[in-house]
Amino acid sequence: MILIVDDITNNFSALTAGYHELRNSLNNVLNYAEGYVELTSESVAKIYNQSQPISAETVDYLK
Repeated sequence: MILIVDDITNNFSALTAGYHELRNSLNNVLNYAEGYVELTSESVAKIYNQSQPISAETVDYLK
């Protein structure tokens, strides 16, 4: 009986550790994506707020 409980505890510990590793990885991806969206939004706002027209070279570069 003790061996079964130990085995269940070990399996549960491994499952919990795997969950936390996956969650940490997904949080890293989410944080990167949020930063990218913020940076892109700021860049687009700066482009729209310019008083000068944007050259064709700049538009091609941004594509």
